[in-house]
Amino acid sequence: MIMSEIFSVVVHKEKKYYVAECPEFSTVSQGKTIEKAIENLKKATELYLEKFPQKKTSKPFVSFFEVTAYGKAQDGPGMNSLKFLLSLVLRGVDRKVAMYC
Repeated sequence: MIMSEIFSVVVHKEKKYYVAECPEFSTVSQGKTIEKAIENLKKATELYLEKFPQKKTSKPFVSFFEVTAYGKAQDGPGMNSLKFLLSLVLRGVDRKVAMYC
């Protein structure tokens, strides 16, 4: 029997395309509509799980935070490490990304 499970999706728009990400597995895809982006993400996540089966996943905690628009972060203890980590994330280092377009 095939079991299905519900996962989270975060969608944002980048120029002409919507980008959808599944936080549980860091799979990402895109589409010209929100629906197409989510449909492509579902396929990408299914392909990822075929290759890398998971025993159990935890649901992400989703929250929000506020930053000052165009503010400059104050340097303090650990700020260089944080900037370095952020630069790695922005470049896609150490991310499991499955693209299906």
